[in-house]
Amino acid sequence: MIFLKRSRSNRIATSGRGSFEPFSSRYRNAGATFTPPVFAYPRRFGNSITGGYVYRADAKSPFYGAYVCGDYTSRRVWAITQKDRAMESIRQIALAPERISSFARDENGRLYVVGYEGMIFRLDVSSPTASP
Repeated sequence: MIFLKRSRSNRIATSGRGSFEPFSSRYRNAGATFTPPVFAYPRRFGNSITGGYVYRADAKSPFYGAYVCGDYTSRRVWAITQKDRAMESIRQIALAPERISSFARDENGRLYVVGYEGMIFRLDVSSPTASP
């Protein structure tokens, strides 16, 4: 098994709300409303979000309770935190060795990145010295 080590935490330069631009209005019904995304990012950070899980393995980890997701194309892995149902922070926590096709979680709550080429990588976010 190959372990992904957490890279330096980098903020994504977007607030999510307000920066979202619909790809097309071609099939949108007139007068229809929609809920804007909690997290949106510019194309320079990738272009295909792969959903993930909330990290719950180690309560001492600074990433406990963060939603971990990634981008298929750029291979970036992010941790998103919220407070009172509003986004609080977005951090890049890793760069996957392969394009991200999925995430997995084991019975202990540890997270794994599933690469497009078929490899499974354990995501290590348990460092007690990490800062979200």
